[in-house]
Amino acid sequence: MLDLEHSTRRLRALNFAPDRLRTVAQDALPPLLIFTATRFISAAFLAAGAADQPSRPRSLADATITTAGAPDANLWTIGMNWDAQWYKSIAEDGYPSVLPQVNGEVLQNELAFYPAYPLAVRAISWMTGLEYEFAAPAFSLACAGLAMVLLYKYLVKRASRFTALALIACINVYPAAPIFQVGYTEGLALLLLVIFLYALSTERYLLVSAAAILLSLTRPIAFPLLAVLAVHGAVKWRRSAGKNRAFDIRGYGVATAVTAVSSLLWPAIAALLVQRPDAFFVTQAQWMSNQGPGVIGLAWPMKLYGVVGWPGVLVLLGAGAYLALTLCQPRGSAWPLELRAWAFAYPMYIAAVTPLAGSGVRYLLLSLAPLWPMPTRRRDRLPPSAVAVRAGLLVGLIVVGLYFQYLWTVHVYAIHGSTDEQAYP
Repeated sequence: MLDLEHSTRRLRALNFAPDRLRTVAQDALPPLLIFTATRFISAAFLAAGAADQPSRPRSLADATITTAGAPDANLWTIGMNWDAQWYKSIAEDGYPSVLPQVNGEVLQNELAFYPAYPLAVRAISWMTGLEYEFAAPAFSLACAGLAMVLLYKYLVKRASRFTALALIACINVYPAAPIFQVGYTEGLALLLLVIFLYALSTERYLLVSAAAILLSLTRPIAFPLLAVLAVHGAVKWRRSAGKNRAFDIRGYGVATAVTAVSSLLWPAIAALLVQRPDAFFVTQAQWMSNQGPGVIGLAWPMKLYGVVGWPGVLVLLGAGAYLALTLCQPRGSAWPLELRAWAFAYPMYIAAVTPLAGSGVRYLLLSLAPLWPMPTRRRDRLPPSAVAVRAGLLVGLIVVGLYFQYLWTVHVYAIHGSTDEQAYP
């Protein structure tokens, strides 16, 4: 009898393995196919931009990586444009121990850039022997690809498979999506963000805390994460009231406290590195894109009003109305709660605290849900006409997205003249 039971368990285990692999393949292959196909298209756009980008001396101030006497820029060297140059400098030479100044004025330096990405690429270069120019895009691609798989798995808990794949397609044809395959932090930030949201939705608060700490060393986005935590906590508390299932208030409190404290983690480390409390903030102020009029909470409205007057402010209000309509419509509940909270808080945060510059296009890539405006839930049964409308809209968004992606890559990310004459990507 024992032998029979043992054999039965082994047979079940053998049958379970193919089923589990099949499930993993079903979850991973569709988003990876979309990601891979769009990365080839973006690579073609990057190559087109590199074809017109001349070589120039290696200079952080000029934001381009090619070396004097080298051949024209190619798909790898263009991946080191703009901020990628600074990350490479951090990986190779580290951070300054003294705040660089000339005549008392702080100069642009590496302290403005967060350490998680360049140090991770440095470790990969050390382990594999790859030069930074190859290791950085490879790491970015790996992080972004894994993020797509996790995002798809997270979305299909509530949304239809079409909705999940439509959002992933829209993310990957977004104008700034080529940033996923160059030496920038977006791939790593997206992966950590999805881990944070997914872990929060399943109340794994230790993982939420770990993701928050790593995000705080990657991108300055802790404040919208706190907004997501606030929405999550309020909803969980209300749903647990009067029920047997208790809300893990202790774990939630720890995750919230860690996320709040992590917002000051890198500025504090930067201050210790050069023994100056405001080192991070005075360094950030040295970039032209961070200068000019602006008030916290009104940065974009003030800039738009100064450039084009009230029509610019009305455009911004229209964007806010679109955001609210997309997330608050009845079928907006197709998005998980935490994703909806993030999709509203993050764009508001970007508009409030960052200058209105070309980099705003790149920042908004991480807003996620608003990129697909017609979500449907798993249980929704749509008539053929509604399915056709959504399919047509998706095709249109893909075509328009790729068109603007080409323009962004060739005319914004690729460097053709003085960097003072181009929009900052």
